[in-house]
Amino acid sequence: MLVDFSVWKIINQCKAKRKQPDSEELFNCGYNTERERIQQYTQKYREMSVAEAFEDAYDIKFSGDIKIADVIPMDLSLGQVIPLKIARITDDAVIFDSGSYKASFSTRNNLSKYPLFKKYLPVDYVPARVIEIKPDNVMVDIFGPMVEQYILPRVKNPWKQCGIENWQAVTVRNLHLVGGGFVGQAVIPNISEWLGQEYTIDAFIPGSQIVQNTTTDFEQFEGQDVEAFILAYSPKPYNQGMSLICSVKNLIKHRGNLRMMQQWKAWCDQSDEWEEITRKCYLGVVTGILNSSQKCGVFVEVPEMEYTGMINIPASKLSQYHPGDEVYVFLRGFDERMYYNPDVGQMQHLKQFDIVDGCIKEVNVKPIFTEEASWELS
Repeated sequence: MLVDFSVWKIINQCKAKRKQPDSEELFNCGYNTERERIQQYTQKYREMSVAEAFEDAYDIKFSGDIKIADVIPMDLSLGQVIPLKIARITDDAVIFDSGSYKASFSTRNNLSKYPLFKKYLPVDYVPARVIEIKPDNVMVDIFGPMVEQYILPRVKNPWKQCGIENWQAVTVRNLHLVGGGFVGQAVIPNISEWLGQEYTIDAFIPGSQIVQNTTTDFEQFEGQDVEAFILAYSPKPYNQGMSLICSVKNLIKHRGNLRMMQQWKAWCDQSDEWEEITRKCYLGVVTGILNSSQKCGVFVEVPEMEYTGMINIPASKLSQYHPGDEVYVFLRGFDERMYYNPDVGQMQHLKQFDIVDGCIKEVNVKPIFTEEASWELS
């Protein structure tokens, strides 16, 4: 058997380095005890992350793709949302790459039942919320944070659902009539796309929000699917997710505002399109009566245009109208809201359609109708 003397050469070089206590380089100097070595290492690298310590010690530069390792190992707290990478999906569990966290992770979210994950493993980090901490395991929820990413911004700023090009409605499936409104299942788009199939959560639509104004035929919506905007949400107890409160009415109102914006532009231009609009007679339904010292009239919903306007009527004739009455109306123009500007000392128009980030934030225009008979008399 031949002896490999190169090994002994390396050992002798290491011994020689241990006899150089005055060396400036930490990794090249010797230590009298192991305790001394650990103390000096700790003092030098205690403020560095794992990646920074290795770069300094071994003169190695990590690529920019390494993100999770460049974090000092840390403890976790309940409710904390952390990024985790899925290493493997089995029939019984989801195996996570713990990265720099001092824990092993598991989840009750069953990903094996989704056909998409039988072919493809998620490559990006997923947000996970810590819901239970045990000495040997941390339980996380990966569905909840993804649902919240979609819902919370829409609850905070509902107008952001009112896009001019594409509005952001949710589908509420299989409505069932209950006390006060309807219950169903709302499809959450972002997590549905991630899972490769529809993911739904509980939703409630108040009876006042199922149509634009009023209806007596609530049974017509039984078992139906509807499009709706998100109004609010209600957390469920024991970290069991959330349920939505939705509005079909707000979606109908937005579609009406889009049509109104188009007609308002034609009215401002007094274009040929506006001439055609004014000649058309619309079937409307009386939804309310206005009787005040400043203005009298009836509110009329025009289902074809999906918005509500007002007919100016003398107070002496208001008794002839009742909610639910059908009337035929013509669109005469628009009433623009005004405000007093103290800087110029006069009344000025508010911005008719306040558009922010491609969404209608506020509408300060109201349509004015004339009933068919009074139109002919004029």
